[in-house]
Amino acid sequence: MIFSLAQISELNQLEFKCGEILCFHISHQSSVDWRQLATLLHERFVVDGKSVSIARPASNEYSVFTFWRPMTASEWLRRKLSLARSGSEAIIEELRRHDLKSDDPLTVVAGTPKALLGICVATASKPDVLIYSTQALDFEGSHAVHQKISQRAGDYCGIHISTPSIHGDGSPAARICPKPCQCIELPDLNLP
Repeated sequence: MIFSLAQISELNQLEFKCGEILCFHISHQSSVDWRQLATLLHERFVVDGKSVSIARPASNEYSVFTFWRPMTASEWLRRKLSLARSGSEAIIEELRRHDLKSDDPLTVVAGTPKALLGICVATASKPDVLIYSTQALDFEGSHAVHQKISQRAGDYCGIHISTPSIHGDGSPAARICPKPCQCIELPDLNLP
């Protein structure tokens, strides 16, 4: 089944209010990637006249200058936000993570700090709607990301896209949703 957001009746009936967090649960049978759903949601909100940011984890961006030396966390923030070094270092210090230092190459930074850096970039534009996911993060990482989102949830409507995960024995794992939030089970979705 190929879908559009218009086919998900719950989305057309929902009100997206500043200060609320909604959690969309992608089912285990869906073949949709969270980034595909985020892009469709982005398009829907833009049509409604809202400013939208999608929080994507920090990733090493290769160029002629970074080919021989991986980009550091501080350099990534400076590039994304047009900051001076002191500004990017202040953001990293504010995160208070023992596993993230300004001069750490992104190639060795773990998933949770990368996700938190992505949220810092996404919230800098002061969006009406912030879309994010905790895909591939463990229990601690998911909670750290949800806590970061909740700290400033009054500034935007948060949309968490919850992807399915499984235990080692193949059984579905419990969802780790932000608190408080409104959870919405999406139908089986498949995109081309």
